[in-house]
Amino acid sequence: MVARMVELYRRDAVWLFAYYPKDIYLNNSWVTNAKRHGISKATLKYLNLDPEKRARKQVEWNQPVTWPLYAGILLVIGLLLPGLIAYRRRQNATARQGD
Repeated sequence: MVARMVELYRRDAVWLFAYYPKDIYLNNSWVTNAKRHGISKATLKYLNLDPEKRARKQVEWNQPVTWPLYAGILLVIGLLLPGLIAYRRRQNATARQGD
């Protein structure tokens, strides 16, 4: 079964990965002059960076999400409040006299 699957893969494969390697990389908008080539990957010293644009994007992207904190606080209050009310009622209750 494995040999059959390997043969199907060999027959149907569009790219020969040994001859046509794929190189995928991600880049940010504040980095320029970052075109890669197959000869050398040591192009880090030739990159141009825009620190002002990077700082603007960091402020834009890194806004804190605070609603889970408030939802958690409301959940804790909602769970503790009925117990607190019952405790205070029991502490303030007076003893009933039998008739």
